[in-house]
Amino acid sequence: MSTHLTGQPTGTGEPAWERLSVVFDSTCEAPLLLVSSLMARRAVDVRAASLAEDDGGRLCFEALVRGRDRRVRSVVCALESRMGVLAAGVVPA
Repeated sequence: MSTHLTGQPTGTGEPAWERLSVVFDSTCEAPLLLVSSLMARRAVDVRAASLAEDDGGRLCFEALVRGRDRRVRSVVCALESRMGVLAAGVVPA
């Protein structure tokens, strides 16, 4: 999964919403807790989040996120370094 980060402000001065996608393998314990705690610590806004299993049995988390000062990027970097995370990235929403 490629990582593309804009974080560019919208016309309202707020950062743009981006779509975060994370794929977990079976070794990751408490994937939702991992993602939510990282986003809370970095003050990233979240809406429309979902966690589902794909056809291959992997857990996939998706959410609309936004944050100032590259905070979304720091969440992606932290996720990419965690055991049990196969891929993490964001694209413009």
